[in-house]
Amino acid sequence: MRMIPSSPSSGASNAERKVFYALKGSGIADDTVCVHSLGLPNHAYKACCELDFVLIGPDGLFALEVKGGGVSRNAKGEWIMTDRSGQEHRHREGPFRQVQGNLFALLDQLKRQLPIAEIDALPKGWGVVLPDCTFDVKSIEWDDATIADQRRMGQFPVWLENLMRYYRRKSGHDAACR
Repeated sequence: MRMIPSSPSSGASNAERKVFYALKGSGIADDTVCVHSLGLPNHAYKACCELDFVLIGPDGLFALEVKGGGVSRNAKGEWIMTDRSGQEHRHREGPFRQVQGNLFALLDQLKRQLPIAEIDALPKGWGVVLPDCTFDVKSIEWDDATIADQRRMGQFPVWLENLMRYYRRKSGHDAACR
């Protein structure tokens, strides 16, 4: 996989660095490009947004959101992010909705610049990577195939292939398009 830029950005978190090198070592062919830390000036309900990782290639277009530290969700539906110093930060929007909204913002911008039919033909999807914690929260709001926590980091290439296969099947594309 070709990485753009070729090394993690200077502002990358430790978690993003782990994921960067996991993607770089995934064994996916160079016909797939991975862009790290893609900032977008337009979003449906935010002033701007950033996609931690965007992969585009023969398998489709995929966005990954990375959250370091601890990640949990309480009974009120609030997301709790615990940083390396043990400080808790509460958010109404979780990483799944965040990456989904950011991917849709990217698609809106791409459709303004590229033929819509080409964008629509691509399988598209998103995933959440939590390299520093075990995430046991179950919900009908996401599928387990879209989550890589610390348990899956040791087999990251397998998880990534399964994520792409999940969205290819979901979009009606041949599961064996490679």
